[in-house]
Amino acid sequence: MGIAGVERRRTTVRLVRMAGWLNLAGGVLSIPASLSLDPQPPATDFILTAAITAVGLFGLLAPERWISRAWIYVAIAGGVAEVIASVLVFSDDYTFYFVLVAIYAAYALPSREALAVCLAGMTVALAFSVLVEVGDSNDSEHEEGIHPALVTLPVMIICAAAVWDRRERLEQRERRYRRFAYEAVALAIRIRGSRQRRAGPHAGDELDRHLDELAAQAEDAAGEDGYELGLGERA
Repeated sequence: MGIAGVERRRTTVRLVRMAGWLNLAGGVLSIPASLSLDPQPPATDFILTAAITAVGLFGLLAPERWISRAWIYVAIAGGVAEVIASVLVFSDDYTFYFVLVAIYAAYALPSREALAVCLAGMTVALAFSVLVEVGDSNDSEHEEGIHPALVTLPVMIICAAAVWDRRERLEQRERRYRRFAYEAVALAIRIRGSRQRRAGPHAGDELDRHLDELAAQAEDAAGEDGYELGLGERA
């Protein structure tokens, strides 16, 4: 696995751990809100809270060798399912947790297309959860049940778009910095080759070894980033 591959692996593990923290915090911190409902939900309903907390702990404690990129998609789908279940079990106030899932998706998904599909699916899930919740209610409760969804939907989309825009800008800046680093290594290799031709094949052996290592890492990372350094055959 190359340098860029190792970095992507670390990013995947970090994103899965983040999903674990979000589940854990969301489960624990939702308890006061659930207890404040009138009438209070039965104790058995808190099995859902315990399950969400357990999912969070699993995401935090799972061995790194188990984790793959697919876990991020599972975490997003699981988050949507958890919010739907919370709305149906506790209250339609929990629709606002869709915003948290959308922010995570905007931070973790690899492309705009994937995020757009995710937001479309979450919009359907939001509508489904509210319609099921208010299906058996009277007219006044029906209006009260729809209101949280109408507030949540634009906030969800705006937050996801803002996070994606900020993330994209930071990634563009990082790619520019990496490109500068790759080009600096390429220049050092060319200078090394010119110096060796003047000073002899054994001049600066220690520096040569270090530059060889840097060049190998730069070529590997640049290739995986889609760059062509054109270092050619090293002297």
